[in-house]
Amino acid sequence: MFKKKKIKEEYLNLLNKYTSINTSNYKFHSKVEIETKFCDLFDCSTYFNRAIKFKDDMKSCEFQQVFEILIKDLGKPDLFGEYDGFVWKKKGYIITFGLIPLRYNYEVPMICVSRKTSIFFRYISYDQYTKIADQMYEAFFNRGVNIQTYYKIM
Repeated sequence: MFKKKKIKEEYLNLLNKYTSINTSNYKFHSKVEIETKFCDLFDCSTYFNRAIKFKDDMKSCEFQQVFEILIKDLGKPDLFGEYDGFVWKKKGYIITFGLIPLRYNYEVPMICVSRKTSIFFRYISYDQYTKIADQMYEAFFNRGVNIQTYYKIM
C-alpha cells in the first residue's frame, strides 16, 4: 500500500513540476489522457497515471532537450536499459525516460514512475553506457553518418 501511494505521489510531483495540470483536482482515471505541455515546450499527455507520454513524432533534438531538463533536476541517470531507457533510482521508486514500446513496432517517448526496473531486461550503469555511446558516436561521425535524425546517442 505504501509503495503504491509513494508512486502516485511522485507521479503527481512530476505533473506539478513539468506540466500545467492542476494536481489538486487531478482524478486518477487510467483510461483518460489529459493533454498538456512539458515545461510549456513539448506536447505531452498523462498515460495510465504513471507516465508522461510525448508525441510519437518527437524530434531527436526535443528528446535531447527533455533529457537535459531531467538531468538538470534529477542529476545523471543511474542506469540505462533497452526497455526503460534512462533510469534514475530513488528511494522506493524509479523514474525512467526513454522510448517505451506500447505495441509491436511502436515506441513512444515517455517519462515513467515505477517501483523497480523490469526483471526481463538487462541494465548497465549510465557511466558505462556513455562510454559505449561515445565510441559509437565517434565511429558514426568519422564515417559521415548523420545520427541527428535519430534519438541522440548520449
